[in-house]
Amino acid sequence: MIQQIPQNQLMDFWPYFERHKMRNPLAQNLAWSTVEGFVDNLENPDVVLFLCQQWACYLAGNRKAENLKELLVKIPEKAFIYVPSQEWERCLKTQWTYFGYFPRTELSAKNISLQRIRRLLNSLPEGFQMKKVDIEVANQILSQKFSNHWVGVINYFGSPEKFDEEGIGYCIQEDEKIASLVMGFKASVPITQSLEIAIATHPDYQGRGFATLVSAKLIEYILKKGIEPHWDAANPLSVKLAQKLGFTDPEPYRCYYWRKKP
Repeated sequence: MIQQIPQNQLMDFWPYFERHKMRNPLAQNLAWSTVEGFVDNLENPDVVLFLCQQWACYLAGNRKAENLKELLVKIPEKAFIYVPSQEWERCLKTQWTYFGYFPRTELSAKNISLQRIRRLLNSLPEGFQMKKVDIEVANQILSQKFSNHWVGVINYFGSPEKFDEEGIGYCIQEDEKIASLVMGFKASVPITQSLEIAIATHPDYQGRGFATLVSAKLIEYILKKGIEPHWDAANPLSVKLAQKLGFTDPEPYRCYYWRKKP
């Protein structure tokens, strides 16, 4: 029988996800988002599901658990499903008639060093400046509508002021126009001692090396704080940039979702 985990006990089940590919985003959600947890047995769980706001699901434990099918019923249609291994991926394929996936790539930060990162911090072209993300920059992201993703992130927190408290990042600007932006969220750091990095460059400024510069600046900052950078790539360009920054050992995997119809 599937049981819901009480909210005040969610972190008791974190050890099941310590080796999960997406443990950093999950830790972030556990810290500042609405997460529901389900297990096949609260006292002696065999399989665990964390469901984050009905759009992202994280599975861990025994893929051969007797009550797995009953647990998977909790996963909404088209929600992203993250699993810890290829064996889990093969298991999911047997559960639904119609499903799809997005390819992603996990990389390792074990070979990143401050020396390497600082070599990438070249000077900016005339007219451009590097700025740490603050309330002013957060307001500029909203007013300039700098990517739907980042506008949505700031609105989710409720205000630029709240975002300034919970986020950390840098941007490159020409006058006051944002050219490239890199961000991470502090919420996951106390749990994983690492920071998930996300980056975007405005189409008008792509191909000029700004993504490398702004990413290196954030990585330099967090390395000095003793925090490990984490990079999960959604496309080959992101993999290439990560490798330039010193990430190694790219490991492809798939993020799944199911649907009722083809």
